[in-house]
Amino acid sequence: MKIGFSTLACPEWSWTDIYSMAKDFKFDGIEIRGLGNEIFSVKAQPFTEAQLPNTISKLKSLGLEIPCLSSGACLKFKDKYQAAEDEIKAYAQLAQKLNASYIRILADLDPAPVDEIDDDYIVEALRKLVPIAEEYNVTLLVETNGVYSDTARLAAVLDRVKSRKVAALWDMHHPYRYNNEAPETTVANLGEYIKYIQVKDSVMREDGTVEYRIMGTGDIPVKAMIEALDTINYNGYISLEWVKRWARDLSDAGIVIPQFAEYMAPYKKAHKHSLQTNMRGDGQYPWPKERILNYTFPDILDRICEQFPNQYAFRYTELDYTRTYP
Repeated sequence: MKIGFSTLACPEWSWTDIYSMAKDFKFDGIEIRGLGNEIFSVKAQPFTEAQLPNTISKLKSLGLEIPCLSSGACLKFKDKYQAAEDEIKAYAQLAQKLNASYIRILADLDPAPVDEIDDDYIVEALRKLVPIAEEYNVTLLVETNGVYSDTARLAAVLDRVKSRKVAALWDMHHPYRYNNEAPETTVANLGEYIKYIQVKDSVMREDGTVEYRIMGTGDIPVKAMIEALDTINYNGYISLEWVKRWARDLSDAGIVIPQFAEYMAPYKKAHKHSLQTNMRGDGQYPWPKERILNYTFPDILDRICEQFPNQYAFRYTELDYTRTYP
């Protein structure tokens, strides 16, 4: 599992400060949602035509990537479709240059459900966007927000779109907080549609409003959510979406980003299944037998090599191809 954070957390930071923080705290990637005063990331200074090669080179040298560009495009408003399409196309063009896999889009505007949305129209709009995603080799991810915090409803929409280039971004906060969904329900509903994850913690105040908290101090069941992801062998990103750009009273990124890295360390480093002892007690294997069919052969080989590095069969050797071996 990989970890990242959204630039929403640090609207006043320089790009240098952002990637330095990511490197220092061993993040895998940075989710882009605005930089400095520029919320339309395509126009942000590091991604201009003049600076983009330097940006790509610097990220590569640090072992970092940009997995997701989070757009502000919302398909809810029929009279604003063309503006949404134009924004998504601009992000798709940038994503191709950055080798970013995903673009976050919205089908509803607010985190919580506010009013009704025409699912038929959303399906039609997403189908119209598929050629853009195909042309630039990106996947459009519809966030689980608003009415689509009901993930059964979102899954039904995605089923009708029928494109591998349109999938889901599971914002772990919204289905649980606003639709009372259990983690197991969300994962069962969306399954393989889940390509990217955002997370934040919170509690509900007595007045019915949300109070965001640093990870582990709210009541969002993140541990259960991560465990539910094991059923679909999710190994993509979990990205901290700390919305300081919209709520300046929140704690500073210099506090919450390192804390998130520490909070996620056990999930990033530890395998979900510890080594199993065989019935004779003289050997071990990586997974319970009922789980093994969920993994591909490369998954199995990688784990075996990692867990048993000193086994002769998994040690790299150098052969002299100028001589004959018996």
